[in-house]
Amino acid sequence: MAAIACDLDGTLIGQDGILRQRTREAITAARQAGIAVFIATGRMFASARPYALEAGLEGPIVCYQGALISEARSGKTLRHQPIDHKLAHEAITAIAAE
Repeated sequence: MAAIACDLDGTLIGQDGILRQRTREAITAARQAGIAVFIATGRMFASARPYALEAGLEGPIVCYQGALISEARSGKTLRHQPIDHKLAHEAITAIAAE
């Protein structure tokens, strides 16, 4: 099965945060051609979900650079791989020290 993974910011939406009709039509055309379309973004699920639903996408949304995958329509979490707290603390400390 063919698939297209699209980022939100600067790809599906511009700086104004608007999902244009032309973009929605392109997504619909791809889906009608049998191509699965989904969003892959660094955003949190709650921020990405409205755009997916507006675009007519009900399947998975990949969020947090892959750390969370949830279904757009149901909100069901399919995969969640958070960073270990100790590792996160070490990374923050290292960045703050620079």
